[in-house]
Amino acid sequence: MVTIDAIFEQYTDMRLRGKDLETVFADLRDTVVNNLTREERNTLSAQCDRWERDRTLPDLTHIQREALRRAQISNITLKITFCPSCDTPNAEGFTRCQVCDEPLAVEHVQSKGTTGIIEKKGVMFERESQLILRVVSSNDRLVLQPQISPTGITIGRNTDGVASCDVDLGPFSGGDYGVSRTHATIRFDRVQHRLTLIDNRSTNGTFINGVKVPPNMESTLADGDELKLARMIFKVRFK
Repeated sequence: MVTIDAIFEQYTDMRLRGKDLETVFADLRDTVVNNLTREERNTLSAQCDRWERDRTLPDLTHIQREALRRAQISNITLKITFCPSCDTPNAEGFTRCQVCDEPLAVEHVQSKGTTGIIEKKGVMFERESQLILRVVSSNDRLVLQPQISPTGITIGRNTDGVASCDVDLGPFSGGDYGVSRTHATIRFDRVQHRLTLIDNRSTNGTFINGVKVPPNMESTLADGDELKLARMIFKVRFK
């Protein structure tokens, strides 16, 4: 009896011997169709896809792998370009990889088919909703309502008694984490009923689900996201 494991072993053997995908699929098509159910074929396909992804990431660090994993399961609306050199996900707007500094050339991206849209889920934010940012390191919570302000609320750090932002992370050790004085702004989109986040050219960057947000560009913030301002990490919840 021909099993999924046996066919998968044939698949990996042919790929490691240098056969291209089209040739491998042609060679295995009859074996798969004649011996596997539809559910088993789907299982085999997912197994082969996972193997192909894993074999292209041999030199990535743990941090890079985690960033890629978070980008793949992210619930934000963000156009992603994977670096042709190290496969790290980069948000639209960057011209060089934020990890290895290789150029994100359009022709490389197109040839590898690595540009895609991460679909949005859980982004609906109503006028009466509350934005809850839970500080992961301390479990403290910030309860915010960006929809009250027509220009949004600025998150950062007040220094020397001077109020430079609406939400001061100083009492939560924001300075120790590298948070800038006017690090980022969160706004309420009254037309699409969503929250958008803008990095205000902060010194140490803003990240959503491990993906660095380009300065001065809007990114959608969704329920369940991981938001990182410099090295300060928050869990995002809508209530």
